[in-house]
Amino acid sequence: MIQGFAFSVSAALAFLPVHNPLHAFDLNGRQLLLCLSLGLIPTAIAYIFLFRAIETVGSAYTSIFSTFEPVTTVVMSFLVLNENIVFYQVLGMTLIIAGIILPNLKKLAVGKRTQATAGGE
Repeated sequence: MIQGFAFSVSAALAFLPVHNPLHAFDLNGRQLLLCLSLGLIPTAIAYIFLFRAIETVGSAYTSIFSTFEPVTTVVMSFLVLNENIVFYQVLGMTLIIAGIILPNLKKLAVGKRTQATAGGE
């Protein structure tokens, strides 16, 4: 928790020379409400789903599926927003998927051998 706060503060300090955060006070009430609701509501929903997933399938599977988020973002931006997918995005998606599949191949092979041994007895 403290590490996340420290990261947020350091990121905010890094952006100070680029943009003055005091300009946020120039927004009217409706704009501030929209900013807060866009920041808080999706975050709260995401955390609710995250904790439900951890309770349902466990933290290991939840962390594996959470690595698909960038892949899902690129695919949905292509399908919904008609965004172009460039080579670097395809390369990144390939690396993410390979990073999930390759370490789990050993587990799949062990599981198949266990099933074959149990079925042969």
